Amino acid sequence: KLYNDLLSDIEDITLPVARTEYADNIYWIYGIVLGENYAVNASELITLLREKGVGARNFFYPVHLQPVYTKDGYFKDEKCPHAEKLYQKGLYIPTGTGMTEQQVYIVAQRLKETLKLCRE
Repeated sequence: KLYNDLLSDIEDITLPVARTEYADNIYWIYGIVLGENYAVNASELITLLREKGVGARNFFYPVHLQPVYTKDGYFKDEKCPHAEKLYQKGLYIPTGTGMTEQQVYIVAQRLKETLKLCRE
């Protein structure tokens, strides 16, 4: 929840929903999706964050593009544009019960600083 509070003022990113009508988010991972106004994709942003001492990783690689399936002819000629876009623009930032509030503040601040440099 702290990330939601700290990152809610960033333009053109999608944050995880805090709750639905049937469940509260437990934030076992914290994913964000970059909007179209950023000049970088998730992999490029991850590299920039790493240079600032913040680890992050891409969203899961779409199944229909994984070599283990494509080499055997699965998903031949299939397109999954939503999965592909999420992979290109989505990333997970550090979270977990072992993180202190100070560490969350640092990650949020470095993410904000980096995203400001990446706007088109």
